[in-house]
Amino acid sequence: MIPAEGTAEGSENLPAPAPAQKPAPPAVPAPEPVPPGEIPVNLPTAAFDILADMLGDRDRDLRLAAALAFSQLRDKRATAILATAVHDADDSVRQVAERALIAMT
Repeated sequence: MIPAEGTAEGSENLPAPAPAQKPAPPAVPAPEPVPPGEIPVNLPTAAFDILADMLGDRDRDLRLAAALAFSQLRDKRATAILATAVHDADDSVRQVAERALIAMT
């Protein structure tokens, strides 16, 4: 058998060449870590309102989670809400609210 023009004998059994790979995108440097509490975070209004509603909820766990979130975020808008939470029926919520207020001053 005579090979087709432009092919070597037996080349029909060779695997197809691998498709060219795209070059990897340049690495994006990771942002510098910021220690918690270094920079106050201003939540979008909707997120702030959700946390504020949680702090007034009947469920103690939701109130505690909201107080903890506000204490970590140190958003000054939460000062009045946290001042109310200082009088919460639950001791843990009261303590977190107090610490959050102290951290914001």
